[in-house]
Amino acid sequence: MKKVFLFAFIMSMLCNAIFCDDTANEITQSNEIVYMVIQESRLDDPETGRGIAIISEGEQVFYQGRIKVSTRNIRSGVNGTNEILVRTEQGQEGWIEANHILLKDNQPLSSSVAARRWIFSYYQDIIFERQGVALYKYEPFWLDDYNEAVKYTAIGGLPWWGFFNNPTEFYIRNNLVMIKAILLSDYIDFATTKQEQDNTSILIQCICTYKRSLCPQSHWNTIFNTGEMYQFVFKIDGDYMDVFLDDNPVKICTLIGVDDYFMNVVTGIVQGEYVDLTRIIWPRRADGSMDYPPPLNMSNYIATHRTTDSLRLQDSANTAAKLVTTLPRNTEVQVIETGSISTISGISGSWVKVISSTGYTGWCFDVHLEEIKKPDISYTIGNTATEVSQTDDFIQSDKGSQSLPFGALIAIIGGVVVVAGGVVLFIVKRKK
Repeated sequence: MKKVFLFAFIMSMLCNAIFCDDTANEITQSNEIVYMVIQESRLDDPETGRGIAIISEGEQVFYQGRIKVSTRNIRSGVNGTNEILVRTEQGQEGWIEANHILLKDNQPLSSSVAARRWIFSYYQDIIFERQGVALYKYEPFWLDDYNEAVKYTAIGGLPWWGFFNNPTEFYIRNNLVMIKAILLSDYIDFATTKQEQDNTSILIQCICTYKRSLCPQSHWNTIFNTGEMYQFVFKIDGDYMDVFLDDNPVKICTLIGVDDYFMNVVTGIVQGEYVDLTRIIWPRRADGSMDYPPPLNMSNYIATHRTTDSLRLQDSANTAAKLVTTLPRNTEVQVIETGSISTISGISGSWVKVISSTGYTGWCFDVHLEEIKKPDISYTIGNTATEVSQTDDFIQSDKGSQSLPFGALIAIIGGVVVVAGGVVLFIVKRKK
């Protein structure tokens, strides 16, 4: 079965490269996109793919409306780079590797963005739940559109998860953006016309050059149209990026920057394979916090304490450690380990390792925890059971099996006295 899946994947990638090469629509613009060659590169013939020239570093080349997956690297077994069709100053047209050129008068993207794999943040939920069908909540097209989509493939009969080769990815590189693996081998290409970046955001103006869609009604295919201009704004927050489109103040998605292993774990869970979760590097926000903790076995969880204030949960027992999350006031936790005694801001206490009721684990300062105590006794009035503690103003019997409020006891004694007094007065009057 895995061989069939592998064959399906290889065929999909080859169709991806060939289809894009042969039938992509050319985009013409009055203002050409100009690139500077940043390293010596080979120019390949548009039809045969054979080398026709060597372009020197520092030369200018001009965008000719087409992007494709690099067939050079597919042949050599390396995937993940692209080529752009350009025209040289001498008038030659050919394919050049996208990472060998840079938009003229535009900032290059930092390696923290361009060298990472950006996928939707909800894929963390797939790992957290360890169930591939959790994908339906976020990508319902696997239920709605899969059967329709496979009609157009050469391979059919496989369950939907057999075609899930990778999570959907925003491929963000200098000169281009791609949304890859939307459904089966669907993708959308964008050629960058302008890019700017600072510490907190990236602005990319681009033109949609091509869509490969086996299911035209899928969500992402309905947003973009070939030949139209768009502006992406990526708001950076550590390993997270919120994505905004054009002037819409509502984000279209949230991305996380992950490594290849994270991608493989998502794919493995969807395909029902065993995965090792101990090697996962979970994305963190700029303040060090995580939206998803590592999956925990909560079957033996017993709350022993609760937080008396907002409390930082950290990777290790020191104030300089990375932040796991901040627990709100009154969050219940289980203390599982006691560490060293420290003095912080003039207050002495112990570091303790806890598991929170929300599934996070980490270290915190115990001065902000209070022990959860069970009520000491209870009494019953009618059919209502009420729990009380020994500090309440109650008088208890020696056995502790019955107790009455002190005020009630005084009232009863007073009543007895009044009744007794009445009886005595009645007897005296009768004697007269």
